[in-house]
Amino acid sequence: MKNREADRRRDDVVVVGAGFSGLHAAALLAGRGLTVTLVEARERVGGRAELHRFPNGDTVDVGGQWIGPGQDRMYRLVADLGLRTYPLYHAGARLLKLGRRPRRYRGLIPPASPWALIELELALRRFERMAASLDPVAPWRHPRAGVWDRMTVDEWMRRHLRSRAARRLFAIGIGAVFATTPEEISLLHALFYARAADGFRGLLEVEGGAQQDRVFGGIAGLAERYAVRCREQGVRLLLGAPVEAIVQDGDGVRLRSRGGDIRACRAILALPPNQLRRIRFDPPVPARRDRLWQRMPAGRAIKCIAQYARPFWREEGLSGEAVGGRGPVHVTFDNTEEGARAGLLLGFVIG
Repeated sequence: MKNREADRRRDDVVVVGAGFSGLHAAALLAGRGLTVTLVEARERVGGRAELHRFPNGDTVDVGGQWIGPGQDRMYRLVADLGLRTYPLYHAGARLLKLGRRPRRYRGLIPPASPWALIELELALRRFERMAASLDPVAPWRHPRAGVWDRMTVDEWMRRHLRSRAARRLFAIGIGAVFATTPEEISLLHALFYARAADGFRGLLEVEGGAQQDRVFGGIAGLAERYAVRCREQGVRLLLGAPVEAIVQDGDGVRLRSRGGDIRACRAILALPPNQLRRIRFDPPVPARRDRLWQRMPAGRAIKCIAQYARPFWREEGLSGEAVGGRGPVHVTFDNTEEGARAGLLLGFVIG
């Protein structure tokens, strides 16, 4: 019955992927009076935003969770959907462990040898100047774009950071932002990303930076509310229906999914490249686009969250933020929801 209904219906637009990009595209189109189907492979919306519930009832985002200054559209969306934000807890001292013992510090720059700190500060300033020289709309037009794109961040670091401690601290910052190692990222891309965020330091900071705020109910909860809004606007939402093939002809597009065929005049693919390559296209996508998708791997990060009876580190004057260490986790944050009794520590395994 479901397949026959899908075959009969023809939408103006079908959107593939119910993450925030797909949800927003569907909402905009439906708001203009178009008929829209939003199809998602998973049994939930949100994409890389997902909620976990602990046995005591507390919830936490196991995917993306932070918003900060400059992300004005996300702040407007939070308010429009009736949710509120609260600041990430970061009062107290941070911890750095590069040697045998952890050391306390405050501010963005961890304690190290004077020479390492001077090198690190000079490198950060150089990096910021280079990023500021880019046009964020067309970074490839910069006179040195070709040179920077052929150079990895690791190569650039080795030219400007001789101290092992300075290189390690810079690498930890790169990993925390890009979820990969400096050897695997183009210098041009790193500079463009920093330029788009109005500076690399802002990507690392809490207050005034990318980790400043969280959303009550989680980013995943925000996605669920957005899905409700889309349905209210008339969007047909199909979950658990991975798209296997897309056929385009003179009559529009036909998507073959496990939920049946979906017909529309146009299709929007709101998916990352590594997911797009799982779909068969007829006619095939241009070779240049296929090669681009092959060369755009996703970052690799595991987000670990430990729950404690209370946030005990606060009693010791610590913020919960730590950098370094010999284990797989090199960055931690206090992830306790405002008003909750239990304490949460978040750690990233990156690259």
